[in-house]
Amino acid sequence: MATPETLPSPSPSAGLTLAATRWLVALGVAVGSIATGATLLRLEPQILPIRVVTVDGAVSRVSAPVLARTVNERLQGGMLTQDLRVLHQAVVALPWVHTASLRRVWPDQVRLEVTEHQPIARWGEDGLATAAGLVFRPGRAALPAGLPRLEGSDDAAP
Repeated sequence: MATPETLPSPSPSAGLTLAATRWLVALGVAVGSIATGATLLRLEPQILPIRVVTVDGAVSRVSAPVLARTVNERLQGGMLTQDLRVLHQAVVALPWVHTASLRRVWPDQVRLEVTEHQPIARWGEDGLATAAGLVFRPGRAALPAGLPRLEGSDDAAP
């Protein structure tokens, strides 16, 4: 029977080799994980593309196809990597859009909800004013008839 006094003591180089092996394995796992993650990020738009853009909300001045085209033209990623802020900024830049919200719907859809400005008066030659005092300019062809007309400088907009 072996007693602790009779067991051979591990050599110092064996402990060093074991520590180096563990360190190399950990480094290999880390490098492999980073490489795999980078590859998946690069391929994500092809693996999980956004295929459908749905427009919700009562829209009458901005058509749903225009909204969907605005979003589609700016798609740069897939379901996980697409920056929804970029899409949001493009949608709210459209003249009649008051608010917009976008969300991902699994597995391949972006849902867009829009509210339009509701003008209560014309502002100058080419603007419209809302009850909240916002002035927006949708273009002369889009100005609704029959609204009262207000005059003033843009600094004094309602």
